[in-house]
Amino acid sequence: MSWESERLAFLDHHLPRDFEMRVVTLAPGCRDVLDDGEWQDALLVVEQGDIDLERDHAPRVRLHGGAVLWLWGLGLRALHNPGPVPTVLVAVQRRRKHL
Repeated sequence: MSWESERLAFLDHHLPRDFEMRVVTLAPGCRDVLDDGEWQDALLVVEQGDIDLERDHAPRVRLHGGAVLWLWGLGLRALHNPGPVPTVLVAVQRRRKHL
């Protein structure tokens, strides 16, 4: 089995009821400021396009379609779409229990 040919994807998949999925689309050239708490416990997949991670006092890191990442606790300030097509991120996290 080749890892290069196998990509994790969440779109078009059903999740167990204890999990929820959120789809975030960034238009070309768009910048989205991050709220660190919003991404707590979320696993993200770059389903389409590229994404630049903007960090405090550090160079940006570019991730391409198929990348799997965890944003919470990394000290990120924003996400950027550097490409000519929309970037689609899919986040999966445990469903929050309401008290």
